[in-house]
Amino acid sequence: MRQKRLELILHLTFWTLFVVTKILIVSYSGTIQLQWGKLSFWSISYLSVSAIVFYMNYFVLLPRTMKKNSLTGYAVSIILSYFLFVMIRFLFEEKIALAIWGFKNYYGTPSLLFYLKDNLYFSAPSIVFSTTIWSITNNLRLVRENAAIKIQQSEAELKFLKARVNPHFIFNSLNNIYSLVYHNKQQESLQAIESLAGMMRFTTYESEKKSIPLRVEVDYIKDFISLEKLRHGKELAVLLNVPIPNSDQRIPPFILSPFIENAFKHGVVDDIKNPVIINLESTDGAILFSVENKIRNGKKDGLGGFGLDNVRKRLDIYYPGRHKLVVEQENGCHKVLLNAKLLS
Repeated sequence: MRQKRLELILHLTFWTLFVVTKILIVSYSGTIQLQWGKLSFWSISYLSVSAIVFYMNYFVLLPRTMKKNSLTGYAVSIILSYFLFVMIRFLFEEKIALAIWGFKNYYGTPSLLFYLKDNLYFSAPSIVFSTTIWSITNNLRLVRENAAIKIQQSEAELKFLKARVNPHFIFNSLNNIYSLVYHNKQQESLQAIESLAGMMRFTTYESEKKSIPLRVEVDYIKDFISLEKLRHGKELAVLLNVPIPNSDQRIPPFILSPFIENAFKHGVVDDIKNPVIINLESTDGAILFSVENKIRNGKKDGLGGFGLDNVRKRLDIYYPGRHKLVVEQENGCHKVLLNAKLLS
């Protein structure tokens, strides 16, 4: 819709200025004076030919010659448009006008070379501006289509990631819940079932949405940590700090949680002296998120893992030029820092 509106504005602007130049008379007698004249027969003829060539180039020649978006395509469309302009103008102003009204535009019989040279000037506005406007709108269309393709690819990868990771996690959690029930730990089992249900609800419904409230992703993270504690069977060294003044601020789903899942998968989570530290701060227009964990000995941290690659791509799509992601390892410690402008 925005592109159509821009396209309409560009066309109206060009034709308004083009017609005005044919009506506005500039005279100089000591001072510059502007006067409105009338469109002559030849002015109307020239504007009509220009309009025909403009839209023939815009809707027919450029789309067919620019399939590969090359300079050759531009050259071919410009040359064809020029000869089309010359042919139509000559046919109407030198032949049809003479046959019907008894007069023609050019005096005498101009040579072919002179006619071709003279019409280089007259054909330039319609050809140059139709090419320019088409290039602008076509490039905008390509940018939009490429962005849509990237989003589709990212969403497909996200669905694949969910399908690949979640079943294992769910089966593992169910086994742990079974163990709790078997040992008659009713309170712990109820809490675990609630956490698992919350995660399944998130992956089934919320993850399909383009954006979700920040609190929903935070709830998913808390449920994940709760089930991880159950899986390890002991209290974990995890410091979760999430002061969120406005929890209704929106973010794409699975933007924060993969970093935490990565910390649990590759990091040390039971060392009190080196806890997993998760911080999430938000302002009216941005979030500041960080995860820090000690890397498990003999384990390479998953910096290039499928989940993190997916997050990087999605950040580039949803926050182009509006986010900063720093991922680094130093002294056996893995750190992630994300600063992003929130979706409105």
